[in-house]
Amino acid sequence: MISFSAKRSSALNNKPVSKTMKNKPALIILNGKEFNKKEFLNSLSDDRLVIAADGGIKYLDGLDVPPLIHIGDMDSSVPGSKVPIKDTIIFPAEKNFSDFHLALEYAQKKKVSEVLVFA
Repeated sequence: MISFSAKRSSALNNKPVSKTMKNKPALIILNGKEFNKKEFLNSLSDDRLVIAADGGIKYLDGLDVPPLIHIGDMDSSVPGSKVPIKDTIIFPAEKNFSDFHLALEYAQKKKVSEVLVFA
């Protein structure tokens, strides 16, 4: 479980975040090299919030798992992805936060109970 600090400056201050997912877990998919598809699929359930951070969206291709949000500066996302995305928040490449940080903040604003990270 990842804990959050209330003192952390937020990159999402001016970005709308709809309904909360209070007491529900979040799955964050990052653009890593060791994505464990089986473990990810075993962690899925109807009440989980799926967040794709930038290039992590590629791991959802063909899985029929639409993320609630695709977030980041989109510098490593592959154009033409066939993943159905419910919402996207794009940040400028010149930012003081990583895409992972943005995904964590989004999860925090949704008031999730825990965060599982896949990369």
